[in-house]
Amino acid sequence: MHGGVDKKDLALENVEALLSGIKNLEKHIENISKYHLPYVVAINRFNSDEFRIAVVGEFSSGKSTFINAILGKDVLKHAKKETTATITRIINVSADDMSAYKGKVFLENGQVYFIDDLSNLGEYTTTVSEGFSVVNDVDKVEIYIPFLKNNNNIVFVDTPGYHKPRTKLGDYMFNVAKNSIADVDLTILVVEPIPSLGPQE
Repeated sequence: MHGGVDKKDLALENVEALLSGIKNLEKHIENISKYHLPYVVAINRFNSDEFRIAVVGEFSSGKSTFINAILGKDVLKHAKKETTATITRIINVSADDMSAYKGKVFLENGQVYFIDDLSNLGEYTTTVSEGFSVVNDVDKVEIYIPFLKNNNNIVFVDTPGYHKPRTKLGDYMFNVAKNSIADVDLTILVVEPIPSLGPQE
């Protein structure tokens, strides 16, 4: 089912080979089905792979609050008005990891800042930052939190809120949120408690 890829290259990402391998898999399923035999399809996941969960929703819908509840700590900044201005990746690490409760800020110009105190996280992630124009200067932020009892590679992705853009800033933030779900394994849509979902949801 390897799509013709050499064994030494199996750990490399290769979408074309994956699609080719799926065709082989379909043929195997077809052959097994002819004999009315049960079959199980298992897909490998490498230990180094991240399982990315994006949390999306409109501005001030409670995305950061939701993630804070999962973390068991008030780590991400949240407020009644829109605050999240860039992608924040919350990466699970073991409690004794040297990076635990620290972070990195990746700037658009390629520079990387290290965060030793997460109480200052809002300076790098929100629209109310005093030191940065987060929308223009910050590409993404990564923080390392031991939120599971193991060191599984689980990553939560906090996104800017989305709504129908009415300004250039709104357009930018909508696209950041939209693009953030293109490369994740699971998306959680957070909505306010309303009687029914509307077109925006």
